[in-house]
Amino acid sequence: MRKEAKIVKTSPEFEQTSIENWEAFGWELLSTQEILAKESHLEDAGGGAVDSVITTTNYVKLAFNRDVNIKNKQELDELQEEYSKLKFNPTKPSSGIGTFFMLLVFAIVAVMVMISLDVSMSVCIIVVMSVLLIGLFVVQNTQNSRNKIAREENKEKMQVLMAKRKVIVDKARAILDKNEQEEKQN
Repeated sequence: MRKEAKIVKTSPEFEQTSIENWEAFGWELLSTQEILAKESHLEDAGGGAVDSVITTTNYVKLAFNRDVNIKNKQELDELQEEYSKLKFNPTKPSSGIGTFFMLLVFAIVAVMVMISLDVSMSVCIIVVMSVLLIGLFVVQNTQNSRNKIAREENKEKMQVLMAKRKVIVDKARAILDKNEQEEKQN
């Protein structure tokens, strides 16, 4: 019996779900291997200082195989392709930097106007600092709201993705169950 092989990478928290889902397409688990890779390098931190930066990658490598002549292979392959195309694309909130720079420009223009009106430098500084502090407060609150909205959107997107994947996996399982029933009858 000829076999085909497949390697899947997944996060450790989704290892069991991934195994169950790929088994629904007729794949048999051969092995699992948790990969924990650490890369470290030095970066210039400015002012002659150096920072040590460590990047950690952690995932599970799943090795599967299945009979190349599995019954209803074309249907299973089509469902598997549909399943594989479903990707999670998280919503990323904007950084708020644009809003801060607009406030900074506003503060500079305000200083220029006050200078042209012969307002003392101490008053200019107080006004600019007040505008920037209020601006930072507004930017931070706006960013918190955007982050909350993004988290809620991402939660909804993940639920929709998982529901779509479940429908596909259930269809694949039904095909395998049907194959098994037919084998028992023969």
